[in-house]
Amino acid sequence: MYLLRKRWASVFTRDIFSAGLLATSRSESANKVMKEICRSSTSLFDLVIKYDGILQKWRRGEREEDMHCRWLPGQYVRNNPLLTHAASVYTRALYKAFEEEVKASFNVILEEFPGEVGEWLWFNATSTGLRSRPRVIQFNRYSSHATCSCRMWESEGIPCRHIVKVFYLKNVVQIPDDLILKRWTKGAKFGESFPLNDCLHGGTMNYMLFVNKCMRDVYEMATSSKDSEVACSAILEQLANLRLEVSKIVGSPMKPCDGSEPTSGKVSNKIQNPKKIRGRVYVKKKRWQAEGRKKRGVKGRTSTEPKRTQLGTKTTINFMNIDEDDSADSAEEQMVNAGL
Repeated sequence: MYLLRKRWASVFTRDIFSAGLLATSRSESANKVMKEICRSSTSLFDLVIKYDGILQKWRRGEREEDMHCRWLPGQYVRNNPLLTHAASVYTRALYKAFEEEVKASFNVILEEFPGEVGEWLWFNATSTGLRSRPRVIQFNRYSSHATCSCRMWESEGIPCRHIVKVFYLKNVVQIPDDLILKRWTKGAKFGESFPLNDCLHGGTMNYMLFVNKCMRDVYEMATSSKDSEVACSAILEQLANLRLEVSKIVGSPMKPCDGSEPTSGKVSNKIQNPKKIRGRVYVKKKRWQAEGRKKRGVKGRTSTEPKRTQLGTKTTINFMNIDEDDSADSAEEQMVNAGL
């Protein structure tokens, strides 16, 4: 674990984009959802039905959130150009997070490094309060691009309070385009997918974003060319050539798309359906249920003899088992047999 500390220690992973999630946040949230919809006795069919219901609920909430994002949220400071631009670009949840950084920027004290005037300016930022560390901000006076040593933008995709303080000092009224991730914007699901620059944070490739981008691009090409056979054949041809080129770069042959090994003419083993279990599945009952069943004995009565119940000093007969088609003689015989 100590040799792999650069993969799990937060001090070494600040340059990697994680959307503000901790190492165990995704697994804990997934476990919570699965525990709510299934148990150890839940069948596979019921699991799929309940999981589909959870997805429909999430998608419904996402559509409602998209509808609410059409209007601008209430701003902490009215007529503030930076907050107005952030409210028009970010979603409601991300705008609230950016607004908190704007509030915290009021307690940041900046100190510009002396030196020659050039393209980049350096600032030393210190927040008033406990556990505050000095941060170093690098600001480009021409493109308004800024980086901070706290690495909040690299890990969460939101400009930190130190960068916001520099923006106010240099009269920057809008967030630069290179500091806005499309996944946090209102139109993230529309138009083209996010650019390749979003996969790179601090010179490090984020493989999750890279795989997501490749899958989206291929899916959009496949759906847009479904009505043209020429376009479909061109896509398949280019994918085959790209597969060979990637195999040469990687240095190892790539497996087919289905994940199986090349069979060279031999028939591959296909996955068959599981065997059906016939008969009744018996469930182990509790001890008190088994004992109660033994005491009650056989359920019901198989005899056609009428039941006799005693109410006070009188005796009554239950004629429920006497057929309507029987004659009066048969009824008298039954009364004699009953002792009346």
